Amino acid sequence: LGFHQRDHQEFQQRMGHPQENMDIYADSIQNLPTAERLRLVEQIWDGLSSNAQPLPLPEWAISESKRRRDELLADPALGLSHDEMWRKIDETRNG
Repeated sequence: LGFHQRDHQEFQQRMGHPQENMDIYADSIQNLPTAERLRLVEQIWDGLSSNAQPLPLPEWAISESKRRRDELLADPALGLSHDEMWRKIDETRNG
């Protein structure tokens, strides 16, 4: 599994949402036409954005965020300037 897939699975397990529960819906969703899947994404996004409650973060995510912040503060050369960041994004978009 890729790094992000492992993170996602670990997040679901720690949040009490085992992968098996989502598989039932994922199969049904994959069979929907693209326009209906996009409509479903919009409904989910709208529901999330209308919820004023903060997203609960698991302790491992908070620890990783702090570790990365501390690493960047210790060695600012690891980061990118605003211009460098946008240049990389443009390069990725334009090939």
